Amino acid sequence: MTIWQKVNDTLAGLGIKTANNRLTLKTGETWPDQYITFQVISAGPEEHIDDHETARSHLVQLNLWSRSGFESFPDVETAMLAAGFYFQAERDMDYNDKTGHYGQSKDFLYYEEKE
Repeated sequence: MTIWQKVNDTLAGLGIKTANNRLTLKTGETWPDQYITFQVISAGPEEHIDDHETARSHLVQLNLWSRSGFESFPDVETAMLAAGFYFQAERDMDYNDKTGHYGQSKDFLYYEEKE
């Protein structure tokens, strides 16, 4: 399973539209009140045996978007932790005047053993 599929599967149960890198709308579609975009910030080998990579870490950034703030936003952190991700940091992002969304970014680390 790829890291992108792992993130998609983890967030699927939250009932919020989710997209890799950016949300693309179809003609006539309006912005949802809440949605999530994500991207892999970095991925690198952590361990090697006999010149073969045996472990890799992935730093994943989730960008949460909401028109009404984050008090009623689904619990993204609990979902990610339950899937084996480690919380790293969070920060507010600039308000999007075009769509009317507040933004919050959360970083998670995922450690994967390779065969």
